[in-house]
Amino acid sequence: MKRHVFLGPSMPLGAAQGLLPDAAFHPPAAMGDIYRIASEPDCRLIALIDGVFGQVPAVWHKEILFALERGIRVLGAASMGALRACELHAFGMEGVGCVFEWFASGTLEDDDEVALAHGPATLGYPALSVPMVNVRRTLQNATIDGLISPQVAKLVAEAAKAIHFIDRSWMQVGEAAVAAGVESRVVDRLLAVAHERRHDVKRDDAVALLRKVAAQRESGPRAGVRVALERTVFWHRLVSAASGGCAEEGDDAVGANELRRHAMLACPDGPALMDRAQLAVLAARESTRRGAAPTTEALQAAVDEYRRDQGLLSKTSLDGWLERRELTRNDFAGIAWRAKVIRETVDGEDGALDEAFKVELQRTGRFGALRRQALEKRRFLLSRSIGAPTLADCGLDEREFHRWCRGRLGLGDGQPLDRCAPVLGFRSPGELLTEALSQYLWEMGGRHASELEEGG
Repeated sequence: MKRHVFLGPSMPLGAAQGLLPDAAFHPPAAMGDIYRIASEPDCRLIALIDGVFGQVPAVWHKEILFALERGIRVLGAASMGALRACELHAFGMEGVGCVFEWFASGTLEDDDEVALAHGPATLGYPALSVPMVNVRRTLQNATIDGLISPQVAKLVAEAAKAIHFIDRSWMQVGEAAVAAGVESRVVDRLLAVAHERRHDVKRDDAVALLRKVAAQRESGPRAGVRVALERTVFWHRLVSAASGGCAEEGDDAVGANELRRHAMLACPDGPALMDRAQLAVLAARESTRRGAAPTTEALQAAVDEYRRDQGLLSKTSLDGWLERRELTRNDFAGIAWRAKVIRETVDGEDGALDEAFKVELQRTGRFGALRRQALEKRRFLLSRSIGAPTLADCGLDEREFHRWCRGRLGLGDGQPLDRCAPVLGFRSPGELLTEALSQYLWEMGGRHASELEEGG
C-alpha cells in the first residue's frame, strides 16, 4: 500500500519519517498536487498536513474529492490539512488533532490561524513567525496554570491576531499586548513561559496524524460515504494545469516536473530559464510577504501593462502570440502577473541589481571582456566630446535606428522601445535611448577603428 504525506514547516521531515518510514513524503501541497498523487495506480492513502498559502494556488477541494472517489483514504491535520478536513469531513476526509477540532467546532474560522512564514525547503522549512494557533495554545495553558487571567489571555490573543501572520513573533506579540494595556511584568512572565515550553499545537497534531496512520493499515474513505465528483469546466482546467498543459487525463499527460527535467538538457538556454524561474519564485514570496496578493483589478492592470510591453494591443496580435506558444488567456494572466511581481520586487534596487548583474557576469566568465569594452566605448565618446548622442550624430533616421535597436535587443516589431526600458533594467526610456545610440556609434566608429589599428 503506497502512502503519501504532504509535509512542510509543521514538523521536521526526519522526525516524521521516523514515525512513518514506509511513506512517500512531499513538500507542502499546492493546487494539482493531490490530483497527481491520487492518479497514481498504487496510491491508497494521502495525509495532508501542510499546504501552500498565497504565493501559489492552494489545494482544491475537488482534487481531494477526486481521491475519495477513487477509494483513497485522505486525512488532514495541523495546517492546510485541518482546514480541508473540516470542510470535507462530510464527504469522508478524516480530521485529526486540536486544530481540526477547533475549526470543526466553530471556535476558529480564519485560515490565517495556521499560516506562518518559513524558510526554504533546503533548510527544512524553519519557522520565521508564530502561527496564531500556537499563541492560543500557549495562552490556554498559561490560563489553566494560573499564570495569567482569562481577561489577560483575551487581550493578548486580540493583540496577536491583529499582527499579520508573516510578522507575528513572540516579541511582536509582547509589544502589542503592552500597547493594549497588559502589564509589562505579566507580559514578561508570559513570554518566558512561551520560550521555555514552546507549545506547538501544529507539530503535536502532525505527530498524532502520523501515529494514527502508522497504527491503522486499512485504506479507503469512511464506511458509508460515497463520493461522486462532478467534472465541471473548472475541474478540467485543474487537470490541464496539473498535467503541465494537457487537458486530458491519461498517459499523454506531461507534468511540470518531467517537463523541467527534459528542458534542462534539451534547451541550450535551460540554465537561463531556471534562473528566471527561481527569480519568479523568490519574487512571489517577497510579494506575499508584502501582502501583494492580486485582486481582480490588479491582475487586469498587469495584463494590460504586459500587453503594452509586448506590443500586443490588438486582439489579433494577442491571439497569434498565444497560439504560437500554445497558451490560454489564463496562462497569459499568470505570465503578466509574474512579470509585474518581479519588476516591483526589484524596483528601487538599482544598486543591488547592478551588483547582482556584475556577479552574474563574473560567474559566466564574461566580466573582463565586457568591462574592457565598456571602458573603450566611454573613451571613444569622450574623445569626440559626445555626452548624450543624438540620431543626427549616428547619421540615422528614427526608423532605421529603431530597426537596429530592436534587432540588438531581440524585440518584436510591435514592442515599443520606451515600454521596454524598465524591463531591460534602464531607469527611463531616455537612458535606454542614450545607451543604445552610444553603442551604435561605438560599434560603427570606435570599435571598427580599433580593429583596423590592431590589424595594422
